Amino acid sequence: MVDTTPAATPAPKAAAPKTADKAVGIPTAVVKRIMMEGGCQRISPDAAEELGAALVAHGKKLAAAAAAAAQHAGRTTIKKEDVTLATQSH
Repeated sequence: MVDTTPAATPAPKAAAPKTADKAVGIPTAVVKRIMMEGGCQRISPDAAEELGAALVAHGKKLAAAAAAAAQHAGRTTIKKEDVTLATQSH
């Protein structure tokens, strides 16, 4: 007797998340636009990634300072003035 049941086909693999167009969470196009607005004319992908990483690192420091300001004021919600205070102190 011949087995006529169709062979099981393997499930398709999930597509890998796109990270090539992002500089550590910030889209490369956004970082390049910021750099161009700052006076850069030509930007390598590595330069955009490096600035993106620096922006994320600095943003995390500012966020922590803003959270500390809100906590000092007895709040859990970060308000505009907390961010303003954080940017002035860093």
